[in-house]
Amino acid sequence: MLLVDSDHRGKGIGTMLLKLAEADLKENGIEVMQLAGDPFHYFSGIPD
Repeated sequence: MLLVDSDHRGKGIGTMLLKLAEADLKENGIEVMQLAGDPFHYFSGIPD
């Protein structure tokens, strides 16, 4: 999950973090990444 504090949104911070994460994953051999998906997988624990 990638979150940016509301006071800092709209400044390209989230975009920069995503690009850095993608570059790191590629450097480590990751070829496929899924964005979004089931919201229950965003948080640990058993959904109610």
